Amino acid sequence: MINAESPGKRTSLARLLLPGAPRLPGDVRLYPRVRPYARYESYDRFRLAEKTSVKRRSFAEWSAELVQAREDLAEVIQRIRTYLPGFGGEGLDYPEIADSATPKRLLVYLLTTSRGGLALLTPTRPQALTPEHVVWLDDFTTAELDELLVQRHPSGEVRGGYLVGQLTGDLDQLTAAVTEHIRILRRKVLGPVCKRLTDLGVAAATIIPAGRLSLLPLPAAAPAGFTIALAPSARALRRASRTLPEPTTKTPVLLAVGNPASVPARWTELEYAGLEVRAIKQFFGVSSRRILLEDAATARAVLRCLPGATHLHFACHGAFDRDQPLDSALYLADGDRITLRDLLAGDVDLSGQRLAVLSACQTGITEFEQVPDEVIGLPAGFLQAGVPGVVATLWPISDLSTAVLVTEFYRQLLIERRDPATALTRARRHLRDATAQELAEWFDHRYTDSGGTDMAAYEAATDLRSRHEPPDRPYADPVYWAGFVYTGP
Repeated sequence: MINAESPGKRTSLARLLLPGAPRLPGDVRLYPRVRPYARYESYDRFRLAEKTSVKRRSFAEWSAELVQAREDLAEVIQRIRTYLPGFGGEGLDYPEIADSATPKRLLVYLLTTSRGGLALLTPTRPQALTPEHVVWLDDFTTAELDELLVQRHPSGEVRGGYLVGQLTGDLDQLTAAVTEHIRILRRKVLGPVCKRLTDLGVAAATIIPAGRLSLLPLPAAAPAGFTIALAPSARALRRASRTLPEPTTKTPVLLAVGNPASVPARWTELEYAGLEVRAIKQFFGVSSRRILLEDAATARAVLRCLPGATHLHFACHGAFDRDQPLDSALYLADGDRITLRDLLAGDVDLSGQRLAVLSACQTGITEFEQVPDEVIGLPAGFLQAGVPGVVATLWPISDLSTAVLVTEFYRQLLIERRDPATALTRARRHLRDATAQELAEWFDHRYTDSGGTDMAAYEAATDLRSRHEPPDRPYADPVYWAGFVYTGP
């Protein structure tokens, strides 16, 4: 998370191009975090694919080949299991996958190849899969996905791009890329998919993005009127749906962490994280609030307060570890961390919770180098630990604007009684459309409600009035809101 008062981090081209880096296609020498990606997706391979002419095959031909491939794979797995019992786990057959969808929210597998993309819309049973459930995305290839993630000069030299900004926190790179990416994704991917959803009488979907598609802000690229959630797999979605508590009159209980003390030296204090926690606690009863701020926000305190909590909120620093994805973590007080490794190992039991909001930087990024077709990240880890749904972020975020967005999210969720994906969609739109006058008045209310003690709210209101005209929309740029994604049913 980025302190709103600190200047945006700037990453010069000199820092991205290192003298000792190994040679890559086009004589490119890349910043270490993106070097493996460029090596994996060479342009020579893309050019070769573009020159290859392939006759369009029918749906029946594709289906027959896929069925045969599945049978061949099953046979190989069975042979391995004769000497290695349990190998590969148990897969899901189509009826089980279809059960992960609902009549009002279809399951959509989204992938891209060197020859184009494909969206497979999975209907609920007993409806059969037909050609109308397949959306061909001929104009969206793996080459174009690469161009969205890493921008290169015609000579092959890296000049930055979305992935560089996403991993390094360079807001200049992100701001330049996100708006254009949303436009492209809406035109070439989400637009055609949502049009087909409309034809099927549906306005919501849960997308399972393959590989590096999970790095992009897909939900924010959906046309108005559509709600998009994400899922790492049908298996994870099925499990999350089963652990989702039945609607009851049980009182929601909040466990919130705000601005933990003693953060790593490379980060600044999150001035507005405390304000964020104080703003969201209004939606929970006085006896249903477990608030851990600054020095109190240790791992031991979090574990002690977990039993009985239904909503987990982490307003803290977070980071995706590219070299060791399992060490991606939320950072707590006294140097404590909650890592993806902890979650996947079962060291943290979150089976009693309904929702986790990871209001921290890079909590939604998934591993994309070693196993790009496996969705390994904090959202999947929290689902594995028992939380049915997770709100996370795809890039470093402003703690000031985030306070407004997540407060509106909880209002939509708990007051308006909307499902998490819809609540987040509305919260993104709320921040995007809010005027400077509306935002200043919102912070005024926070200051008044605190009895005149919340100076962060006072300073935020003052700053908004001094920097903007009343009708301005300070957070209209999607870099402030498009990175928030919901994973779960």
